[in-house]
Amino acid sequence: DKAVEETDRLPAVCAALVAPLRATYALQDDRRFPAKASAVWADGAVAAVMAAAFKGVVVADKPCAIKTHFGERDNTGYVSPAVVRRVTEYVKSAGGRPFVTDTNTLYRGRRSDAVSHLAQARDHGFSDEALGAPVIIADGLMGTDQVAVPIVGGKHFEQIRVAAALHHAASSIVVTHVKGHCQVGLGGAIKN
Repeated sequence: DKAVEETDRLPAVCAALVAPLRATYALQDDRRFPAKASAVWADGAVAAVMAAAFKGVVVADKPCAIKTHFGERDNTGYVSPAVVRRVTEYVKSAGGRPFVTDTNTLYRGRRSDAVSHLAQARDHGFSDEALGAPVIIADGLMGTDQVAVPIVGGKHFEQIRVAAALHHAASSIVVTHVKGHCQVGLGGAIKN
């Protein structure tokens, strides 16, 4: 049963994430080595991806979206570009064509249109050069590039709208942080 197989992988994924977490906490008090802490997290991210057997998810010679969050202005609440780069390298090694992506916000600000959003991404270190993959805003210039996807037998919705670049990618890997959120209580891959 596929659901059982997926559940069987969870201990390996958890183990892959616990080691870098412990190492990062050990480095946390020594502010002289932030790059070392990022590298430990990056190694853990790739180990988690491999433990979850995403190699079978990445489609050779096809686009793979690496969905992340580029962060708000004057904020550090985002996954380090060093971690995201390790995931792009992994996708390339699996034969995929990675691109790093986020979607525009509905509220006004520096991430509400692709031009300012890309500038914000660069300010936080998310550039094509740093990531080893192109950076694309998945829902286009003004956040309106979407594809309607039908929900067969949906209880609340007959369709949802998905950012076009995410919809057209052959596969995707979500690399986002988890945080408390005033509107929903918890944000992360679902919010992003």
